[in-house]
Amino acid sequence: MKSNPVSSVISKFGGQTALARHLTTSQGTVWGWVESGRIPSKRIPQIIEAARRLDPPVYLEPNDFFDLHGHNAHADPNPHHRNGDAGQAA
Repeated sequence: MKSNPVSSVISKFGGQTALARHLTTSQGTVWGWVESGRIPSKRIPQIIEAARRLDPPVYLEPNDFFDLHGHNAHADPNPHHRNGDAGQAA
């Protein structure tokens, strides 16, 4: 399985069930985050705080929750317009 920010954050807790226990939610909820590839923004501060309470503590930052170097991070919103040739015939 390819590593991604969601899986990386979950692994710091020892898995989906362990993270769910720290957040007093269900493993199914955490599984949904894996399936969707994102953690709801309202949960990020809770997860950061729970990570600090681990022994030893883990210091997560908001950037740990996002793929800043993904394939779509710099995707051209209009792939038909390249090199300033907008509106010109190809």
